[in-house]
Amino acid sequence: EDIESVKRFSSQIAVILKNLKLYEEIKEKTNELERKDEIMREDLQMAKRIQTSVISDEYKRIDSLDIHVHFKPVIEVGGDFYEIFAVKNNYYRFFISDAIGHGVQAALTTMLIKTEFDKIKSLHSPPNELLKVFNNAFLNTYQNLNVFFTCVIVDIDINNNLILFSSAGHPRQYLLNNGNVIPLASTGTIIGFKKNMDYELHYQKFINGSKLVL
Repeated sequence: EDIESVKRFSSQIAVILKNLKLYEEIKEKTNELERKDEIMREDLQMAKRIQTSVISDEYKRIDSLDIHVHFKPVIEVGGDFYEIFAVKNNYYRFFISDAIGHGVQAALTTMLIKTEFDKIKSLHSPPNELLKVFNNAFLNTYQNLNVFFTCVIVDIDINNNLILFSSAGHPRQYLLNNGNVIPLASTGTIIGFKKNMDYELHYQKFINGSKLVL
């Protein structure tokens, strides 16, 4: 009986030691995952600060339009990007883009979008011509990355009470004139799909009291 008791005790000790070893391994893996998770959170926060910092607030200096902006990615960062600025006196350009994908990958694409758009954004050309130049420039530089995005350019011409509108695969935008809701549909294909794409240019009246929802 003493021998059997010793065997049972030894077996129990072995199980305890095995469980302790397993516990230590689980604890080590958990700590490793927590460290990686903390690094990812810090990276996301840095990416969020970078993305927020490159979005212009120049629109706050525009007095002739009443502009309201809300920017809220699903997570810390995302594939949405916008710019609002004056091309010349009483002529303002609105640009919105949405990179295909989510999270950091899409956020990195917005940096590429900004880089290329900055080169052409102040050209005195209508939105459809800008989109064609933009599409070709993006494909020439980043074709091997296989990145795609939708976007829209809306120019507001205060002097002539007009908006000039062109869209590359972007969802509908809306213009409210005298209580009428006017959908502004896509006028061409997404950016990054094919070179030398043509985009249509649409005009609408933009008078005192008109509202543009992008």
